[in-house]
Amino acid sequence: MAWVRVGDEALSHPKLMSLYDVEGAEDISIVEMFGFLMALATYSAKHLTDGIIERGAAFRDGDRSRSAHLIDVAVGAGLLTWVEVEGKRKLRLFTDEEFIHVQPREEVMRRRARSRENRDPNKKAAVIFRDGDQCRYCGKVVRWTGPTGYNLGTLDHIDPDSLGDAPVDGLVVACHECNSSRGHAREAFDAASPLRPVPATPYYGVWSAEFLTRYGYEAAPSVDPGTPVDPASEPPARGVLPGRGSGAPVDPGRGSSGHAEAAVRDPGTPERCASEGPRIRPSSDSSPNPGPTSKGIKANTLGSGRDGTGRAGQGRAGTGQAGKGQAGHPRTPQQKQTSKRNRRRRRR
Repeated sequence: MAWVRVGDEALSHPKLMSLYDVEGAEDISIVEMFGFLMALATYSAKHLTDGIIERGAAFRDGDRSRSAHLIDVAVGAGLLTWVEVEGKRKLRLFTDEEFIHVQPREEVMRRRARSRENRDPNKKAAVIFRDGDQCRYCGKVVRWTGPTGYNLGTLDHIDPDSLGDAPVDGLVVACHECNSSRGHAREAFDAASPLRPVPATPYYGVWSAEFLTRYGYEAAPSVDPGTPVDPASEPPARGVLPGRGSGAPVDPGRGSSGHAEAAVRDPGTPERCASEGPRIRPSSDSSPNPGPTSKGIKANTLGSGRDGTGRAGQGRAGTGQAGKGQAGHPRTPQQKQTSKRNRRRRRR
């Protein structure tokens, strides 16, 4: 399907603004004339007439007398021109990149032929096997799947006259950007970006390697142009994380780093390891009655057994624990002190 492109300043184009310089155009609005011209443009795009409009297409919509009036005013403003094609009188639509631009027939046919060439798997495989995944004009790596973009891979015709029936030697791998640019200005593009030679070692992506293998070619994915990918390592055993070895239990004392080395200690040291389990404080029911304690020592911290860590001997002696502590069992409720004001009231 061909397209019609409209510039963002089409409604203020000087050609359209000259409409009211024509006598009798006072009853035609700018929007009405623009809509009439757009209807003719879509007709030309649908039938690939390159802007040539049959008289029947100009009179197909609306009142016949109104259409004739629009044509006369458009011809007077230069928006339409009477031409003779094959002995018949027809109209030519004024087209401009900044006004209304209809895709030319040649460009549409080129795109359709390119699509047919790209859909031929045998011809496509032969060209990719020779050129790889690099554009023969700019050298960028192309992709063959996904949405249309500048790096989408296409097959370009070296000779544009061979559209639809080009041999393999007449096709090259090209990115979408270069293919499109060459289609608009082939001579200027060829002068600025001449065709590169066939690569000695083509670059193949994963998709291309699989595609070529499917059609009988021997190809392997490349990391860099000319560099084959290293073979994949064996998959890890079930239940084993990659890079973690065979999954056999590891002796904590033989670890090279991490927690294994931290767990190795002198059996004579009183420090507690994580494997000894959590320390549980005895409850008030199961613990013996607390004996006399030193000032500032809590009774429920007896027997911690941590030497040199601030908990030595019969409780917590040392940093942060000595001073104005409270003796006795921690569960014993504290006696509420009576303020001086309350004592005075009682005396009275």
